[in-house]
Amino acid sequence: MERIVMNTTINILWTGGWASTFRVAYAALIGKRVVIPHYIVDLNRHSTLHEMRAIAEVREALALLDERAAERVGALAITPITEISQDASITRAYWQMAAAEALNDQYDWLARYAKSRGLERLELCSSLHDSASHILRGKVERLPMGGCRLREGLNCPYSEVFAMFHFPVMALSRLQMRTIAEQSGFLSVLEHSWFCPRPLDGEPCGTCDACRLTVDEGLSYRLSAEAMLRHRRQHFQRSGRVMPGVEGLSRQLPMR
Repeated sequence: MERIVMNTTINILWTGGWASTFRVAYAALIGKRVVIPHYIVDLNRHSTLHEMRAIAEVREALALLDERAAERVGALAITPITEISQDASITRAYWQMAAAEALNDQYDWLARYAKSRGLERLELCSSLHDSASHILRGKVERLPMGGCRLREGLNCPYSEVFAMFHFPVMALSRLQMRTIAEQSGFLSVLEHSWFCPRPLDGEPCGTCDACRLTVDEGLSYRLSAEAMLRHRRQHFQRSGRVMPGVEGLSRQLPMR
């Protein structure tokens, strides 16, 4: 198993999602590390309440599994996105990259947040198939204790946006994280995570990038039958094919 313990005290961006929850649980439970979690509140993000609820549920599940591990996870540092300082050089560098590659605007304000707080090793939990991992392929170097960081000597725009971060799970897929969590005894904690930014009726939508990636990486059981039906319908629409009869399909699909 790859070593992913990096520092005694870890500052980590915790969204309540699969990858960041895996890192929080692994670091506190297996690595015996003190975790300082950071959460950015974006009121325009429809999943905010789901993410906050997931974080609370993960804490409870971790405490039931190992109370001392739960105590190693500190209070959540919550910052509204509107209170993150502007930084023209970071934003300009972000737009340089975004013009060439599909890159979520979160990397702009996350970089500004890290710089404004002086967090030089803030952990950003991009996994193997995430957009940041794709953008940074060939531009990172492995750390002795596991994880990656931006390779030294890279010029702007990459250094402006990503130099403040460490990437502890960049080499892992979601399915690999699930296997490690199961082998390490904390899969029950990880299952409380949330991943969909556009929930529909309180459930994952099935059609957003996060839902599609969840299915593609072998975790379709985390979507409801209705979400999987929407996912399959979208797949056929994108491929230009007609979806076969779906009568009774929802009864056959695994539930979350």
